[in-house]
Amino acid sequence: MSSLDQKQIILTIVQGADGKEWAAEKNGWSRDSTVPLCDWEGIMCNPVDKATVEAVELAQSDLSATIPEEYGQLTGLRGLMLRQNMIFGTIPNSVANLPNLEVIDLSLNKISGSLPVFKSTKLRTVLLFGNLLSGPIAPNVGEYGKNMIEYDIRENELTGTIPMGAAAFEGMENLNTLTLSQNNFSGFIPGSLGKLKEMEFLYLDKNNLVGPVPRDLLPSDSKLSEVWLHQNALSGTVPSAFSNLVFLIDLYIDGNKFTGTIPKDICKDEVNKDFFEGADDLVSLEDRDYCQSIACPVNTVSEEGVYPCEECGASSFYNPYLGQSGQCVDLSEKDILEIFFQATNGETWSIDGMNWMRDGVEDCDFIGITCDSFGQVTEIVLSNADLSGTIPPEIAFLEHLHILDLSDNKITGFLPSDLRFTPLDVLNIGGNKMRGIVPPKLCLDEGINGNGKDGQYRCDRIACPVGMYSSTGRSSAGSEISCQNCYDEVQFLGSKYCDERFYLQSPSGKKTGLGLSGKMAITISTISLIVAIGVFIVMRRTRKERMVMDESEQVPMTDEMFNLEGSSFSEGNNMPPPADPLYAGTFPGTGDDSAGHSLPHAEELITKKEKSKKDKKKKSSKKKDKSSRKSHAKKLEAVNSEDKKEQNSANEVWLDVPKI
Repeated sequence: MSSLDQKQIILTIVQGADGKEWAAEKNGWSRDSTVPLCDWEGIMCNPVDKATVEAVELAQSDLSATIPEEYGQLTGLRGLMLRQNMIFGTIPNSVANLPNLEVIDLSLNKISGSLPVFKSTKLRTVLLFGNLLSGPIAPNVGEYGKNMIEYDIRENELTGTIPMGAAAFEGMENLNTLTLSQNNFSGFIPGSLGKLKEMEFLYLDKNNLVGPVPRDLLPSDSKLSEVWLHQNALSGTVPSAFSNLVFLIDLYIDGNKFTGTIPKDICKDEVNKDFFEGADDLVSLEDRDYCQSIACPVNTVSEEGVYPCEECGASSFYNPYLGQSGQCVDLSEKDILEIFFQATNGETWSIDGMNWMRDGVEDCDFIGITCDSFGQVTEIVLSNADLSGTIPPEIAFLEHLHILDLSDNKITGFLPSDLRFTPLDVLNIGGNKMRGIVPPKLCLDEGINGNGKDGQYRCDRIACPVGMYSSTGRSSAGSEISCQNCYDEVQFLGSKYCDERFYLQSPSGKKTGLGLSGKMAITISTISLIVAIGVFIVMRRTRKERMVMDESEQVPMTDEMFNLEGSSFSEGNNMPPPADPLYAGTFPGTGDDSAGHSLPHAEELITKKEKSKKDKKKKSSKKKDKSSRKSHAKKLEAVNSEDKKEQNSANEVWLDVPKI
């Protein structure tokens, strides 16, 4: 490609009046410039031919633009660094397909759309944090990632589960740093991440991950030194396998649903040592509880879920979880109902005779509330009442609650695992807009919706998973109702329908939703059938004419001549099964070991681990410091971050404390 062609392509990022003003202040950056393209500000060329553009480095340059589709024509491009500008729009497929890309840094912009699969087998660094990316991670995200070293997509709006399989992150066999923090990921932590033998830094904090910490994540030959799992909904016990991590220095697990105690062999002075650094005058060596630097014990709280921890007295509600922040509370049932009212936007409920939170009205007299003879709340039935917002975890403190029916509302968020501490017999959350999965501990709670009565514990008896549906939003304990696949991949937990309007009758006589893809399949197949019939008629006529004209030239017509692709229809053809919400498929991985000369400035931009860690923590919300944690304050100040904790749990995890 000539320098003129490259110049025209490079200049496509100069957009509008603001772009022209921006370009006027840069060296080169004009069609009429006499400055050679390779000398333009932010442009780096191949040092051998001194012509091929290999890197565009315009970080922190106040550039407002979209990423041009034309940049996909720069096939020699090895680095695209546009960090901390005002870049908006999506990442073009042409750019994601660049064959020689090694570094892409588009962090701290306003880029939206889906997360692409980059197809360069030479790619080592992907930095996309601090944008507006949405949707799931593709199941083949690591298909071309054999040489990936750092993959950072924190602080976006990404959803779905962390994909598993050889084409997912397992394919990034040289990965050193994986950062998925501060998104909306749900589901389990894949134990297969433990196969990444080069990984030192794993950041999964501030998502909605559930379930135990898989033992496979913590092999004895792991190089993990920093594990951040804080502010999720992980459950079970903290696995002693964390002691396998001989290089571990940071372990943050607070703000989850862990129970039990922290194994003593994890509580070492080299783990989270910053908590006591410089605090010799405040806490003597003998009095230091290194377990509390990982998470406060059950029935205690602190400002950040770690040392110093305050024990909750007998007058407070028992706190069953490790590493909880806030204050010890003593909530009455009416207080809990008020929290529920606020969390579900009670002022907008549509209930005849609405009397919640009215002066002089007792909680047992609230519409939808039933109490026993002792005045204890046993039922909350508020179906089809325009509830929105989220289900607060405090509802688990209703110790006598047997029925919770919040079906057919507009509730969002995730199903709290705390509900396992209630004696629920009926839980109905179908027909809402909740995401994620049913917390595993809740699936094992015998008795909810008849679960476990027949010896089988199934999560779909609590709610149909994302991608499935039933008339009640869950399966029944018998075989009367079961969750069915929805080929339009419904996005909500406990869905009651697949797609509005278009239905077919099932053999049982019940309506079964057929989604958009089903309709398209019928339409395409019908059109194909009509075309095939038309071709058949034309060919038959042609055959007849030929027979009349010259019988000796007649060639017998066979059925194969009319076996046209798409000419037959059977219900369900061409409709792929929906993606399993927990387990992603696998794809064959590819790799390229070819090496070239090192990319100049790109290497500097991407970093030593210290710089990466600093950037990583910078955007986490900074917490208030306490005088008794001066040493930890030093770290917070240095990284401007919310240093918090990470995850846990293994097979011990399924053995939990008794219900409270």
